[in-house]
Amino acid sequence: MKISGIGYASGAILLWGSFPLFFKQLEHIDLYTIMGHRMVWAAVFMFCVMAWMGKLGQLREAFCRPRMLALLAVTSALLGVCWVMYVWAVLNELIIEASLGYFLTPIISVIFGLTIFRERMSRLQRLAVALAAIGVLCHMLLSGIVPWIGLILGGSFALYSVLRKRVSLKPFCGSLVESLYLLPFGV
Repeated sequence: MKISGIGYASGAILLWGSFPLFFKQLEHIDLYTIMGHRMVWAAVFMFCVMAWMGKLGQLREAFCRPRMLALLAVTSALLGVCWVMYVWAVLNELIIEASLGYFLTPIISVIFGLTIFRERMSRLQRLAVALAAIGVLCHMLLSGIVPWIGLILGGSFALYSVLRKRVSLKPFCGSLVESLYLLPFGV
């Protein structure tokens, strides 16, 4: 059976959307323990995937390029910020605020695309971004709060995406290196 892009996207959205339900079941466990497990098992999983694919040799390319390692250290830190902030928000019953970060991410990414990469948008794209921004603004005005959790999540993930775009490693290898950077903190 062949799965289409829509099928993969739908599966990813369902999995991602169910994360708060999962993390909420762990509220009796402290944040550090949850994050430790997440960081350790991410590294173990990525290592096993790369070994299974027979691609561990790609690590040599990463470790021979200090500039790329430095960039991956920064992306690892941004990824760690996203993980910790999201789980902290769920454990502290701030799920709506955390979810707002995932509405802000594409808006911030568009801003980065326009300013950093000099991308252009069609009228329909500008309309879509404007509607998303109006939705976020309405939520902010109605709730009466500055969505600092959403801004941290959205900003750090959008910046992560910009920097990760500059990494010339295959995605799985880059993810493994990022996981290895986070591993000591997880342990």
